[in-house]
Parts: sequence; C-alpha cells; structure tokens
Amino acid sequence: MNNDLKKIIIIFLLISGCFLFYKWFFNQPCLPPEKPERLTSKAVWFGSCDGGNWIELININLKENKYRFKIYRDYDGVLMMDANFKVVNCEDTDILNENNWKDLIVGYLNENIGIKESDCYLKIVKSYLDEVDKE
Repeated sequence: MNNDLKKIIIIFLLISGCFLFYKWFFNQPCLPPEKPERLTSKAVWFGSCDGGNWIELININLKENKYRFKIYRDYDGVLMMDANFKVVNCEDTDILNENNWKDLIVGYLNENIGIKESDCYLKIVKSYLDEVDKE
C-alpha cells in the first residue's frame, strides 16, 4: 500500500472517529438535578439539560375541570406557583388522573402546563400565591 493511500485512510478514520464521538457525546441523556430536601416525594422533575421545574399534583376536581398543582424552582425547590389549572383546547377535560399525569404533562412554561402530543394544555384559573382569581 502506498503512503498516500495510508494517509487518506488514517484521515478518514480520524474524521469518522471524531464524528462518532461528537454524536455520542451530545446525545447523552440529561439526568434530573438532585431533588431539594424541602420537596415531598410527590414532586416530579419536568425539564431538560437547561432547566425545568419540580411539579406536584395536589388534587383533582373533575366536576369543575380543576387540577391543583404546585410548581417549584429547579435548583432549590422554592415554591413558584400554587394554583388551580383547567384543561383548555381539549374535548376531554378529564384526560389527566392521579395515575397518568406524570406521563402526560411536559412541563410548566408561561403559567401553562403542556400536555404531550396534544393541543391541550392546563391554564391557571386561580393562584393561591396571590389569591387573585384569573378565571
């Protein structure tokens, strides 16, 4: 084998190795942050590598389409929101229950809680932090 062909093979292998390392390194899953001690065992992490929130379901009132959640800051567990939410943009307002909510919501953003693979979301109707009714 001549030297030029060896150099081409080595360069190709180096570039391929760098590409594979890059793909592997940036596709690693993000582990949730360590749960702050002040949170209960019911608070669940919703987020990604760049942040998120701990969310706790407090209760469900299906008759009134109200779901009470507490939302906590990611790094220290300080309470950010304690509110009743209602399902909007949905035909079925009873899609969440105490067994499936962890699998169906995607997180908290702009005072809404998103619901996976759906146009539905949860909107604040009453905050218990400031006692202002937003309905």
